[in-house]
Amino acid sequence: MARSKIVHSRLLASAGIALAVLGAPALAQTATSTTVAAADDTGAAVGDIVVTGSRIPRAGFDTLQPAQTISGKLLDDRAFLNAADALNELSAFGTPGSNNTGQQSATNIGQQFVNLYNLGAQRTLVLVNGRRFVSGNAPTVGGTFGGAPPGQEVDLNTIPVGLIDHIEVLSVGGAPIYGADAIAGTVNVILKDKFQGLQVEAQDGVTRYGDGTSYVVRGLAGSNFADDRGNITATIEYQNQDGLTYLNRPNFLPYATFQPSDACTARGFNACYVANATVPSIFPGGIPAINAGLANSGSPAYPNAIHNAAGQVVAFAPDGTLQPVNLGIQNNGLVFGSGGDADNLAGQSQFVAPNHRLLIGSIGHYDVTDHVKAYFETEFAQSTAILGAAQPSYQSAFFAGQKGAAPIKFTTDNPFLSPQAAAVLNAAGASTFYVSRANLDISPQSTTNDSTTYRVVAGIKGDFELGGRKINWDTAFNYGHSESRLTYYDINETNFLNAIDVVKDPATGRIVCAVTLTPPAVPAGGGGQPTSVTGCQPLNLFGAGAPSAAARAYVTAQDLAMSILTQRDFQINANGSPFDIWAGPVQLAAGFEYREEGGSYNVDAFAAAGLGRAAATSDVAGSYKSREVYTEVNIPVVSPDMGWKFIHSAEIDGSFRRIDNSYAGVSNVYTIGGKFSPIRDIEFRGNFTHSVRAPSIGELFLPTTNTQSFAQDPCDPNFISSKPERQANCAAVFKTLGANLATFKSNVVNASVLGTTGGNPKLLNERADAWTAGFVTRPRFIPGLTLALDWIDIQLKDPITSLSLTQVMNACYDTSSFPNSFCNLFQRDAGGQVTSFSTPLVNAGAQGFNGAQLDMTYTFGVGSLPVIRWLGMPEGNDYGTLTFDISGFYTNRHDFTILGVTTPTRGNIGDPKVRLNVSGRYTRGPFNVYLQARHLSSGSSDVTLPAKSQEILTAKAYTVFNGSLGYDITKNVTAQLVVNNVFNTAPPAYAISLSSNAALGSYDYLGQFFAFKIKVKV
Repeated sequence: MARSKIVHSRLLASAGIALAVLGAPALAQTATSTTVAAADDTGAAVGDIVVTGSRIPRAGFDTLQPAQTISGKLLDDRAFLNAADALNELSAFGTPGSNNTGQQSATNIGQQFVNLYNLGAQRTLVLVNGRRFVSGNAPTVGGTFGGAPPGQEVDLNTIPVGLIDHIEVLSVGGAPIYGADAIAGTVNVILKDKFQGLQVEAQDGVTRYGDGTSYVVRGLAGSNFADDRGNITATIEYQNQDGLTYLNRPNFLPYATFQPSDACTARGFNACYVANATVPSIFPGGIPAINAGLANSGSPAYPNAIHNAAGQVVAFAPDGTLQPVNLGIQNNGLVFGSGGDADNLAGQSQFVAPNHRLLIGSIGHYDVTDHVKAYFETEFAQSTAILGAAQPSYQSAFFAGQKGAAPIKFTTDNPFLSPQAAAVLNAAGASTFYVSRANLDISPQSTTNDSTTYRVVAGIKGDFELGGRKINWDTAFNYGHSESRLTYYDINETNFLNAIDVVKDPATGRIVCAVTLTPPAVPAGGGGQPTSVTGCQPLNLFGAGAPSAAARAYVTAQDLAMSILTQRDFQINANGSPFDIWAGPVQLAAGFEYREEGGSYNVDAFAAAGLGRAAATSDVAGSYKSREVYTEVNIPVVSPDMGWKFIHSAEIDGSFRRIDNSYAGVSNVYTIGGKFSPIRDIEFRGNFTHSVRAPSIGELFLPTTNTQSFAQDPCDPNFISSKPERQANCAAVFKTLGANLATFKSNVVNASVLGTTGGNPKLLNERADAWTAGFVTRPRFIPGLTLALDWIDIQLKDPITSLSLTQVMNACYDTSSFPNSFCNLFQRDAGGQVTSFSTPLVNAGAQGFNGAQLDMTYTFGVGSLPVIRWLGMPEGNDYGTLTFDISGFYTNRHDFTILGVTTPTRGNIGDPKVRLNVSGRYTRGPFNVYLQARHLSSGSSDVTLPAKSQEILTAKAYTVFNGSLGYDITKNVTAQLVVNNVFNTAPPAYAISLSSNAALGSYDYLGQFFAFKIKVKV
């Protein structure tokens, strides 16, 4: 169940005082910028730089494509624990591929994958200092409850924040320079390489509720040596984050859903809001029934349940007796009711993963000669993250098709059954009965991910003269290694079956396993009985907490899995100007890159053999190689020195890369574009880019393996009215099955079903055509203002897709060519319920996206404002500096085409039409204060659903304020107070029930958060 589905006081006081002194919330800037610039440690711009998306040094900072930067100052002032949190605040980024906040799969616990333009995290290339970083995304099946998409995503948690100088984000255009995977764009993390001194900082944070505590201790040290010919900078930091479940935020995170009911139908809706959702057919201590079906069987009368003499439905109490239970409010639904004593999933849903990590990084260089420099980088990250709240194994008719998960058959002579319970059952004529329960009291519902990542870069660069012209060269090798050790728990099914088959030992009167008294024949080959027989411990399932510690240990298996990803990358780059033309020097760059990506995912023998409740898991192993050459050219057409009256400057830029992937084959990627300035105040820019994404290790080599899925069943009453073909085709299927479509309610909407998926070594590269057009202006009559506006259009073709069960079913029913081949990829039983499916990986469909991106920054001295003169204040004094930033994105189109069916997502939760960040920063002397407002437009659960399909379809627009206040206590000591969600603004009502994962990735469910930081420089 997934969301709406089965499957420190001193700091607070300081914060309060600080806010009171301010008199109003002090909030933080986005620190976005239309320029991409390198900076030294003082923040001053340096000479010729190499901007992200180019290998050619440039005197200017403007890029051909839309670009944004996040300064190291912002990372510092906003007290971000990682780079991903800062990136996710930019208007161009969508719902994270994986996030520390939200429902995560076991393989991605505590990882952070960013998702530029919502095209998928696997289509955002992340670099460090312009070079690739090893992926942290395990090459296996994503979790049922929100796993990251398969790809080469980089976990930004593994990059030490203390070593980051700034972060550059480039829209599209990165593929010819860096290779595959930059379809949406490129994130380039630039490290500090000239730091001198020692800096130590400590930060502690807590929510207004006294939970969600986090802290970090960080040190940064650097020094020049050899008469300033070299520098070594190093950092070490330790972070800790406490975890939270839905129960910690009952107001922000009500466990609720939408379900059909008679009352709802009478109001004209297919489904209505059900607050405090519980599962009335499953009870933690077990509910007996007269058959193996659901106790309620979709009826408030509970026709299959056991009723006592008073006609009340009974379930097992903790003491093993059968007692009347509070059934809550029933709604004719098979899955969810409201309230009562039934299984409540709120405590089984985690939204902040507890984790701690150690990060170590270093960077250094040494000028061997005036023309040769050696350099290196190292990064090391060790972390432990825990999925501490998750749903247990079940005994329920919902999962009857899965191994060991059906209701368990008992008789009233079971020795664990209390006399009272036996009497109630016998009186009801149920000497044989079936128990459905949530096994919260057997095996732990937790997964621990112990991960280690390290990366080493070594290189030499320099310059020489050829024919009187300077040639720059750079060669580097980097090796990256990422591994994750997963520890999780399953039920040993053989032991479980032995443990529930109990009898009384006639000699001692003790309850024992039947196999203890009557063991099976000794297996051939000798060696005696297996421990499944000799170690059997009787298991009592009648009541929550009834299983003994010995029985729990006997039936619980601890599983281990190991994911390893490696990356080897060698590159040679050169650039220079071979000749001049009328407007100046023509710049060229060229290079070669060789890259190997390898990965494996291995499970222990228990999981591989499928001895538990989970299906047998297959190992994954494979690698691929990529040989690539590229060239880039910058041609000046008009230069300012030419003095043309109506053209200040113009240039043409082009780049080309040939990629030879050992599996996906040869692809050519390229960019062509240019910049034009009629006057110095404004520059127009545009480009066209053809890019690719290579299939990842998991996508290529994952064997056919089992997976689980929910689905929006097209024949369910919630969805059947979407399209006329759907209604007719569903009617035809149900007529063939002999099932009643009018009363049908699909289990797979709320209860996962077992199916298969697998990789495909014949996958091809994804392809994308993208173009951008816009302008950057810095008007002379408004000093300090920079504004950029760009249109971005990306058309993705042949995306690598593991077709979801919903997509397969839609392709089956939403067409006039019915039945078709997609109808063979899933099966229904005689009642119409989906029982199995197959969703292989293929290149299929398309994704279309376009929209407008706005970035503005305006910095000015307060003393220059006319109000200073109007108020008669002395002119020339330092009244401080103000900086205003605006970062906005308007999505005009975003849709997915799969199997001929185009589905728009623009306007859904997580894919809003408008994202807007507005911020201001005031600095005067040792004091600074920030103000930030983040806005998301309203969002729907599914913009394609008709108005009457659901009582509530839309979550309202959302605006949240964040703030920070800083003060330099002395020259070397700085104090910083950060307040996120200053007004404790609640996320939009119903959002979490409409689209849980997207809502958790879009809105602040943590609530008002205070962080206090002290930094000491030596």
